[in-house]
Amino acid sequence: MPGPDETEFHVTYRATGGEFVVSVFGEVDIATTPKLLEAMRAALDSGETIILDLAAMTFIDSQGLKLLVEAHARAQKGRLQRVVIRSPRPQARKVLEVTGLAELLTIED
Repeated sequence: MPGPDETEFHVTYRATGGEFVVSVFGEVDIATTPKLLEAMRAALDSGETIILDLAAMTFIDSQGLKLLVEAHARAQKGRLQRVVIRSPRPQARKVLEVTGLAELLTIED
């Protein structure tokens, strides 16, 4: 049976030494993507690196992918250093690979 972090969406974030680490818990979908965007808003125009820790993210849909594409676009325009995806679960990694985002974003295990 899933633990509480796997059934309820929430986001934590912290800024440390030029990086914003955003940890995502639960499902990222049309209902929760705005909450993730809210948590990332300060980081998106910071000029720093955004690290998205997806170890506890259980699902991502097209709205979540759209947010990753937007973050990547901001990095390309020089508004971010880079976007790093950390510890994605197999489902998320497969989605990133199939959509081609794995080629654009840095993925760390």
